[in-house]
Amino acid sequence: VLKITANDGVVTVTAKDVTVEYDGEAHGGNGAEATGLLSGHSLQSATVTGSETNAGIYADKLVPSEAKIVDGEGNDVTSNYANISCVAGKLTINKKAVTVKADSAEYKYDGTEKSVTTFTNTPLVENHTITATVTGSRTIVGETPTKASAAQIKDASETDVTENYAITYEDGVLKITANDGVVTVTAKDV
Repeated sequence: VLKITANDGVVTVTAKDVTVEYDGEAHGGNGAEATGLLSGHSLQSATVTGSETNAGIYADKLVPSEAKIVDGEGNDVTSNYANISCVAGKLTINKKAVTVKADSAEYKYDGTEKSVTTFTNTPLVENHTITATVTGSRTIVGETPTKASAAQIKDASETDVTENYAITYEDGVLKITANDGVVTVTAKDV
């Protein structure tokens, strides 16, 4: 009597690692790979569960299961493998880079203090908003740097998502130039 038993070699199904940039959306698995299969056999599919939205490194987050192994003709031969081991993959969501630049301004000297409180920034995730503090003031002729700091980014539901961004600050310049108006000095008659 010929008896065929399941292959007891170890087949390892590993979820593929995924690396993405933060975009405010949930990210999960992107398939799996298998080793230890007989020649002509391949992993047709596997379910990969696990997802995250916020920036971070999530080791073993992507968990494969329900592997389906097929032969060269596409026949399901999964039941012929007695020892299928599943290995989780890593999900990495990198912070989105954003630059916050303090605005620059130039004024003619008029004896009053001038300041800059505005900034520009590179694009955020859609529907996210940013606030930041900008400092820099001057009264007399010369230049002073304007500095942005303390940026806070919120999503459409007003949740603080600042930690999902890698924020870089750039300075601007506040410049006061000499007043080019004509000043007439008249000596008093004695």
